[in-house]
Amino acid sequence: MVQKTRLLSYGEDALTLWAVTERLDLILGKLGDNSDPSDCIIFYRPSFGRDQYGEFDAIVITPEKTYLVESKWDGSGDLSKGLEEHQIRRHKILRWYHDNWKGELGDDWDEFARKNNPAFKKKFTYFVKEKGKRVKKSKYIPSSSDLLGQNLQTILEYIRRRDLRDILIFFHRGEMPEVETDFDVVQIKYEPKFGNYIELLREGG
Repeated sequence: MVQKTRLLSYGEDALTLWAVTERLDLILGKLGDNSDPSDCIIFYRPSFGRDQYGEFDAIVITPEKTYLVESKWDGSGDLSKGLEEHQIRRHKILRWYHDNWKGELGDDWDEFARKNNPAFKKKFTYFVKEKGKRVKKSKYIPSSSDLLGQNLQTILEYIRRRDLRDILIFFHRGEMPEVETDFDVVQIKYEPKFGNYIELLREGG
């Protein structure tokens, strides 16, 4: 007899992976989307440079819509003031690309970056505290040879011509706290089976 493999994990990332693989039909239903999960494409934790735009927890692409996902769970701490500034900025940045990119690739992408970088940097300028001082920083459009530029082109090609929606998935074992956000909120109840761990996979026979 072959022993079954069991994959256990813990925390926000694990819950996100579990939700988009095992509960996608529930998520779509709560969003009023009747797409078949088999027609969807999911990018799990797509990275756009840790020091640039950061990572979405997931991007769920249906035939007509794209859901940009941030995830929180009942271990995330105080959410009464909403998501952090850098998380909201990440959504605004991808929406800017979605609205302004017309399919340029390669050399055409580099021309797109050259023309739009001044306005892009101005729009996405912000301030952070470093060593007690207020420091001005800004985002930029990368070149086509940059890994960030390549990853952006891949995602943008998939989400092109689809409506974008900003989604907050909140995982809880009781009641959801008040969260100040303009994102559409999807609540998902979960029950750990092994202490605080959830089961992601049970394979074998």
